[in-house]
Amino acid sequence: QTKIISDFNNQIDLRSDSIQVYQHLFNKGLYIHEIIQDRFHSIFIQHGMLKINDETYSTGDFLIVDNEVSLSIEIMSDTKVFEIISPIELPYKTYAEMHNIN
Repeated sequence: QTKIISDFNNQIDLRSDSIQVYQHLFNKGLYIHEIIQDRFHSIFIQHGMLKINDETYSTGDFLIVDNEVSLSIEIMSDTKVFEIISPIELPYKTYAEMHNIN
């Protein structure tokens, strides 16, 4: 189950173009998760446990995915995931760039 928080058709008042925000609920099992080219997929595990490429992630873990076509995800227990999809190349300066933060 996927809850759309913001996508191209429903831009909440974000000051960033092309940002998509989702909350996914996964039941135990295997899933293929599509990755959009030229985008970062920032994923936060709100609760649960999953495995990607023999690496296990659990509640509180955060990962960033790029340069993939899709992810094969093994959900080890019911899992809630918060995902933000953003362009790799931004048309504006980020907060870190504006304030010279590395």
